[in-house]
Amino acid sequence: DNVCIRCGRLEHGEGLKFTLSGDGTYYRVTGLGTCTDIDLIIPACYNGLPVKEVWHLNSGISQSQRENLRSVVIPEGVERIMTDSFAHFLNLQQVILPQGLQEIGRSAFRDCPKLTSIEIPASVTSMERAFQLCGLQTVTVAEGNPVYHSAGNCIIETATGRVILCT
Repeated sequence: DNVCIRCGRLEHGEGLKFTLSGDGTYYRVTGLGTCTDIDLIIPACYNGLPVKEVWHLNSGISQSQRENLRSVVIPEGVERIMTDSFAHFLNLQQVILPQGLQEIGRSAFRDCPKLTSIEIPASVTSMERAFQLCGLQTVTVAEGNPVYHSAGNCIIETATGRVILCT
């Protein structure tokens, strides 16, 4: 991956915890670690390999870290945000999701009451109850999504007409 070849030292997310995948081809972010960023930009690569997953950033962190996180940018290349990854970040106001993201895990953003707007990329094909107890007022799905569409501030599973999320 050209981005990772150019990637030198970690410029964003200093102190994040990373875990190498079982096959040794990519990293997953597995915790905030000692990162105290208020506006977190997750790096696209770590140690020369792409970052493809985000896991449980809320696990084992201080109350201060949980309360201080205000925004997060998830980079191109991340394919999955796992269950509960950003749950209970009470002051999280903005999340930027990348094109190429495929899955948003159950309760990934549960109980983020200050998160008022989200745009689901066209590439997302799996999400279930990802935004429970959020303060969402605006939800949109990017054009061309094969599984979901948005109408009237609701996310709808296109094939079944089932409402996935409504503000």
